[in-house]
Parts: sequence; C-alpha cells; structure tokens
Amino acid sequence: AAMEEANKQATLVPLDVMKRAWEAAEVAREIVEKGNRNSVSDGGVAALMARSAAESAYLNVCINLPAISDEQFRSEVLKEAVRLRQRIIEHTEATVRLAEKVIKESTGSQT
Repeated sequence: AAMEEANKQATLVPLDVMKRAWEAAEVAREIVEKGNRNSVSDGGVAALMARSAAESAYLNVCINLPAISDEQFRSEVLKEAVRLRQRIIEHTEATVRLAEKVIKESTGSQT
C-alpha cells in the first residue's frame, strides 16, 4: 500500500507540473497579445518553454503509470494528462504563430 501511494504521488507531481505549464502558456499568450512590442519574442519563447515543461511532465506521468495497480486512478490521470498535453500544444503553437505575425508586422521581417 505504501508503494502504491508513493507511485501515485510520483505521478501526481508531474501532472501538477502540466497544470502549471498551462498557466505559464496563458501568461505567454498575454505577453504576446498585450505586452510591450519589444517583449513579443519573449512571449513566444515563454510559450515554447511552457510546452517543453508540459511535454517533459507528460513523459514522467506516462513512465509512472504502469507501476500503479489502481486502474481507475491510472485511467483518470492518463486522460487528464493527454487532455492537458493537447491543449497546451495547440495553445502554444498558436502563441508562437501570433508572435511571428506580430514581429513580421512590426519589423517587415519575413519570419
């Protein structure tokens, strides 16, 4: 029972990282949309870092799940991790595209 709980905790920590990465992705979008024009690239980079954190945490969730015998827990955690991963990927890709557009419009660059 103690190992099961430890394995669950080892899975919930990276799931929480994914939730925090979502929050960071939202802030990154705000930087691109509403921040100083000179910070647009920083917002794009922040989006990429949020995605990297989420993808890394997703892998850690997945590696820990097989060690857990509670099938319902595994199913629910995997479902949430997949949902968060997809949401973050889509959001951050859109943020980077928006950053590129804003940079292009403000500099005449061909990015």
